[in-house]
Amino acid sequence: MIAASEHATGGLRALAQEIGGRRGRHYHALADKIERGERVEAIPMAQPRSVARLTRFAILERGRGTTRRHLIVVCALGFFYLLSSLTVGCFVLRTTGPFALEFMEELDVAYETRMASWASHEFFTTAYVVAIVALIVTAILFVIRIMPRSPGWIERLWDRVPMIGPTLRAKELAEMAESIYQSLVGGRNYPEAFAVARQSTPSTRLHRWLGDAQARSESGASLAAIANTLPGRGEFIGGVLATLASTPTEAASVDLWRETSVRMHQLMQTRGQRLRTVLAPTLVVASLLIASFALIQSMGTLYQVIEFISN
Repeated sequence: MIAASEHATGGLRALAQEIGGRRGRHYHALADKIERGERVEAIPMAQPRSVARLTRFAILERGRGTTRRHLIVVCALGFFYLLSSLTVGCFVLRTTGPFALEFMEELDVAYETRMASWASHEFFTTAYVVAIVALIVTAILFVIRIMPRSPGWIERLWDRVPMIGPTLRAKELAEMAESIYQSLVGGRNYPEAFAVARQSTPSTRLHRWLGDAQARSESGASLAAIANTLPGRGEFIGGVLATLASTPTEAASVDLWRETSVRMHQLMQTRGQRLRTVLAPTLVVASLLIASFALIQSMGTLYQVIEFISN
């Protein structure tokens, strides 16, 4: 942030020569102190462009963190509601079933009638137990998915889950696009930008693709050819890479990546908002319907017992 030199002292002296005056002499003195190994205070100065880049990076990083937290909260509450409703429904079914069968035996109800009623009740009880096991397995897979570098097959599996998969994918692609933009605007070339993004991405598939993209770009492969191997549905990033070959200048290429990052973050925020406004209420309603169905099924069985008693 001081100058283009790789060394702090060289950068300070270059900046001092450019500025001159008292502040320039101050930077020369700081360079001398650094070379002598003396402790110096932080320099209260930064280039405005660097500050703007840092501010932009911090804002976008906070947006990605917020979307990730909202996703985790919505899914955690959804798993809790569904698991609670399935557990309550299973408990109700397993309680009323044996009770109703015992009453039918005491009332000498026909064996075929008792078995038909019991088979229907047992079917729904088994279905609830299977749903509980499937939900627990799904919750475990979700925890693995949101962890950095989860297995690729789990990422592909969650890509097919409505709303949740697209939101995770948009967040990871937005993070990759911003990392590439920050690298390019900092003066790095594409192989270096791919390497930086590869180290920062939490996605296993993007990590592998960025490593391959780095190797292929170093060997002279075109960005259009690299874009064809982008895993999953890469939103419009694949199209961006394909059109970079016709970009007239390096500045235009950097501007294109900045706009791509902005669009991907907007898409991520839109999908995160959809999680809160659509998915969360849907999961709550579904949990209520699951518990209500078990209660209605149990009441129907008990109603049959009451009918036999009245007859």
